[in-house]
Amino acid sequence: ATVARDGSVGADAALSRYGARAGDLIPETRHRLANVFQAYFEGDPLPNSEGEESPAAPFAPWYTVTGLPLTEAFWTRATVGGVVQDVLVQAFERRVLTYTPGNPEGFQVEMGNVGRHYYAWRYGR
Repeated sequence: ATVARDGSVGADAALSRYGARAGDLIPETRHRLANVFQAYFEGDPLPNSEGEESPAAPFAPWYTVTGLPLTEAFWTRATVGGVVQDVLVQAFERRVLTYTPGNPEGFQVEMGNVGRHYYAWRYGR
């Protein structure tokens, strides 16, 4: 599904070329986790501050970092680095995740801290 600036929801079959799909249903919120975000959560272990790799995936369990999904994932058009691109967006309890297939490998999934952004917007800090 797609979402426009005005909040209207639509569809664009051409976006299927990116391979993003609705994945597992999360029973607590009754929303599906997009497969590209699930793959990100299950990715290669990240090194700790001493450079040692953890034996676990980078986010185990994943919901401790993001919270549970509050929406389905929706495609939108957004300006990224001055270029309008297709971006998949999914809101979680503590983060908003985006998947930008036009970004370089390793930088396609990004997360925003919505609590911090809201605080800065609301209180100007």
